[in-house]
Amino acid sequence: RMASTPGPLGLAPEVSALFFTSANGVEAFAALGGPVDRPAFCVGSRTDEAAHLAGFRTVHDSCGTVADLVGAVRSAGVRHVFYARGRNVSQDLVRVLGDAGIRVDDRIVYEAVPAGPPDPEVAAHLAAGKITVVTVWSRRNAQLLADYAAAEPAWRFARTIVLAISPAAAEPLGRL
Repeated sequence: RMASTPGPLGLAPEVSALFFTSANGVEAFAALGGPVDRPAFCVGSRTDEAAHLAGFRTVHDSCGTVADLVGAVRSAGVRHVFYARGRNVSQDLVRVLGDAGIRVDDRIVYEAVPAGPPDPEVAAHLAAGKITVVTVWSRRNAQLLADYAAAEPAWRFARTIVLAISPAAAEPLGRL
């Protein structure tokens, strides 16, 4: 479940591009009235699609990697970006971008709020080993599932396939 964080965005006039690592960031930025007249640099095709849907005319997609996106920002000569992000992030992109010589203003524009443990029907299927595929969209998502599983030793994952957005995201589920 997503929750937007209210308040003005406060983009500095010298910000020449926007930086998004998730579709949720784009959607929350747009919902807060963020301007779409500057180029958007996006991690991944879903984020890219969300930026187009939000009305951005210039969208750069890194094909899924932050390192490629940082390279694209540098190649474009961008020196100051606004990073619309979630409360929980998997890496410190302010530092990564700063190390690349790019000034970053960041703002938490949304928070992914856990919906709680699986409902009783899903928990019963997990205990019976009937869940054959689990999708993981972030490292935090995987960690929450791993934490729920640790509290429910009856859950069985021996025949479960994990489809993850990246190996790093799936890592917390490795011990299952």
